[in-house]
Amino acid sequence: MPSRLHQMRRIVSALDERLRAAYPSGTQPSPDGGDPLVNAFTEFGIRAGEASMTMEDTMGASLEALQALFERSGGSGNDSATMRVAGVAAAATAKGYLSANAPEVEVQEPEPQPVPRQLARLAALHQINRAATANLKLAQMLDTVVDVVAQTTGSDACEVFLHDDSTGLLILRAAVGLNPASVNAVTIRIGMGITGLAAQESRIISAPDAHRHPAFLAHPGIGDEIYTSQVSLPILLQSPRRLVGVLNIHSVRRRDYDEG
Repeated sequence: MPSRLHQMRRIVSALDERLRAAYPSGTQPSPDGGDPLVNAFTEFGIRAGEASMTMEDTMGASLEALQALFERSGGSGNDSATMRVAGVAAAATAKGYLSANAPEVEVQEPEPQPVPRQLARLAALHQINRAATANLKLAQMLDTVVDVVAQTTGSDACEVFLHDDSTGLLILRAAVGLNPASVNAVTIRIGMGITGLAAQESRIISAPDAHRHPAFLAHPGIGDEIYTSQVSLPILLQSPRRLVGVLNIHSVRRRDYDEG
């Protein structure tokens, strides 16, 4: 049997070959992603998940393949169309990876089931943002990210707060399942509420009953008061280490997240 390292190299090589075939030198992917791009990165995510590659290695490899594609096609990190392509590719990779590792779902649904290893998978999602912010602008892919995170985790709402270095505040920049008018209008101080605490302590906070959490703070206008459970995940850059923001997911019905 091939070694795991050899298997990983084959999977990464297959992605690069598929992208080269779909997008010869000078050919730029559509800003909407398109079937070849989405299919290539989704399949790569699935194969990486099945091969037990870590999420960090998976996202890192997808970023390298994406950068090679941009170099061949002439894409620029300052171009909005390129940003959109990057967001679609990252989201497709994450969706494929998570689907390959999703637990079996029973047909009958009497009560919400615990989500095994869900926090570990959510923790891995910060690698998407770390990869994106290495050479691309995170803000351009936030709408894609919140949609995909909500779908892949089976959550009812998701939002991203970005840290504003000039004010020190967390600003709501993208959301699904919440009041659209609150985007770019709501700010949170570091250390305030569950979101602010996750940012302050640089750790994931899981609150199955968010309203009873010691750090709970109501945010009028966002529309999150209808949700029972909340998980807040700090988005961090590693080198140099700094806070990018916080990603939250919410569920109407109580959900117990297993950190194992």
